[in-house]
Amino acid sequence: MDKIISAEKMRQLEQNVFGLGIDSFAVMEKAALRIYDTVAKRFDRHSKILAVCGKGNNGGDGLAATRMLKMSGYDVSAWLPFGEPATADAEKNFEIVKKLGIDLTEPKNLSKFDVIIDALFGTGLSKDVESDIPEKINCSGAFIISADIPSGISSDTGRVCKTAVKADLTVALGFKKYGHSVYPGREYCGEIIVADIGIPMGGECDTFETDSEFVKNAIPRTKTDAHKGDMGRICVIAGSKGFTGAAVLCCEAALKSGSGLVSLFTPENLNEIYEKKITEAMTLPISCKDFIDAELLLKHSEKLKNADAVVIGPGLSKNCDAGKIIKFLLDNEIPTVIDADGINSLAANINILHEKKGKVILTPHIGEFSRLTGLSVEEILTDRLGYARKLAIEYGVVLVLKGAGTVIALPSGKAFINHTGNSGMATGGSGDVLSGIIGALLARGTPAEESAVCGVYIHGLAGDFAAEKLGCDSMLPTDTISFLHNAFLEIKNTDC
Repeated sequence: MDKIISAEKMRQLEQNVFGLGIDSFAVMEKAALRIYDTVAKRFDRHSKILAVCGKGNNGGDGLAATRMLKMSGYDVSAWLPFGEPATADAEKNFEIVKKLGIDLTEPKNLSKFDVIIDALFGTGLSKDVESDIPEKINCSGAFIISADIPSGISSDTGRVCKTAVKADLTVALGFKKYGHSVYPGREYCGEIIVADIGIPMGGECDTFETDSEFVKNAIPRTKTDAHKGDMGRICVIAGSKGFTGAAVLCCEAALKSGSGLVSLFTPENLNEIYEKKITEAMTLPISCKDFIDAELLLKHSEKLKNADAVVIGPGLSKNCDAGKIIKFLLDNEIPTVIDADGINSLAANINILHEKKGKVILTPHIGEFSRLTGLSVEEILTDRLGYARKLAIEYGVVLVLKGAGTVIALPSGKAFINHTGNSGMATGGSGDVLSGIIGALLARGTPAEESAVCGVYIHGLAGDFAAEKLGCDSMLPTDTISFLHNAFLEIKNTDC
């Protein structure tokens, strides 16, 4: 898996290397060489190249790459729109560039260049960009290569600092930063190449991008002599009048994710609907109408206690007193996935999570997360990773903050960012499918942390198979379920 770090962590790693006596100019040379290699592999010497360089060391990387390209016979120019370099290493490269006679005048027309190397701001940017240069670069028509991170993207939150370069390719120097992985920064990076510049990680990393190798090693392997009891017993508390589809999607996703026994609690008058819609799951009718009565459901407490995992929330309706059921699950050490109306109920008394005895996975979308935290959606979007991590640590839960680049935050402080999935999954019911997948993995004995990380990856991968076949505009959550087998097969065949 790719390791993801903050800008401050990268600075610390650099200082560790410099403290050993390794020259900072030598590190800049390695960074520039990686940028040079990227250009040289993709463009011939007839290409016209412009490096747009800032005053810091990111600009120094761009100047050094310019010098290497010039000495290799490329038609290259450099532009320093904010003036001469302000750091010692960048200044050295500036002097060399001048000696080589590289054109340093401001170009009148950026559209004449085939390639633009964006080396304006780098990872140190902390304030809004008050310049139209990123937009000029974007409108040039050139192939844009950003050095380390697109200028104007916060490397720690992924936010656009008012305006930003939209790269075709980004050379992430040393390690990926949060801004490479978290949206909206991710979509500004284009293709991302992680370039080794001779700086080791040193110590542990707390953030990762999920990959198929991790998932393959984490999900349980089915024994050849397995029976249905070995494959996990999952109880689903979901659905109400008008929202029966949520329960169906959750159950079917759990079944397609390998769960051996799926039992759905249902109001008595809705039971016939479920028996017709779901062939393989069992239904447990409760003597109530339209929505589940918590008191009546808890009379089946032994069934819940015998479950390997419980999913509560999809389509449950606010009429159900889900808080009573959640309290029972938390008190009895039952591994639980809480979604949708379960989360809405929990938001009224989130502190009961401090009293839990078992593992809990929360799967909110950003609106539900807003209700859980009391933060506005706009505030959360400034730092999805940070806020998700904070809640997971504070309440000791696994937190799945859904959306493009879903964040999975663990109680330990570690976090994973997922990049399977597509816009075709942005439709009602997708979250119900996800909760079923995660619940199935949890019931099969996968630890809660891995169940969430792997469930999100598998869900997105199945969606990618569906999009490839059907196109994003015509996808339904049922299509994602239909392609779950493709996702599991691809993961199984991953070379580790």
